[in-house]
Amino acid sequence: MPFVLLLLLAWISAAIRLVPPASEGLTLHRTVEIVLSHMLVLNAGVGSLLLFIGHLVRADEVARSLGWPTGTGFQKEVAFASLGLGILGVLSIWFRNDFWTATVVAFAVFYLGATWVHFTDPASRDTRSRLSVFLYSNIVTALLFLGLLAIHKLR
Repeated sequence: MPFVLLLLLAWISAAIRLVPPASEGLTLHRTVEIVLSHMLVLNAGVGSLLLFIGHLVRADEVARSLGWPTGTGFQKEVAFASLGLGILGVLSIWFRNDFWTATVVAFAVFYLGATWVHFTDPASRDTRSRLSVFLYSNIVTALLFLGLLAIHKLR
């Protein structure tokens, strides 16, 4: 649920930034850039850092909630992959252009891949309904990222 809230917060904070008079004379390109920047920092950055903490500090609890065995190293691997994405998201404040492209692609591949695993892995069968909001928010966020990036690049 925090990831859905982060998505809403990204759009609300971007909308606040787009309120007149600051928004006067905004182009579609600049509007998309503002929304994308807020999503990169909050969803890719903060959201992935939260995943890092969860998978590292509460590894067994997270594994149980996903229907997977506890005490394995996969949690730490996911934690450090999430840390990398989180750092990329936060760095998006200062770096743009191709850096944003790389961050969005890495985020979308990781989140869509993780969602596919949860939908297809028999071990996740019992937790799928409990995780459905999380899984669908992964899909929506990844597709929003890709769509906004495509619009931003089309200028």
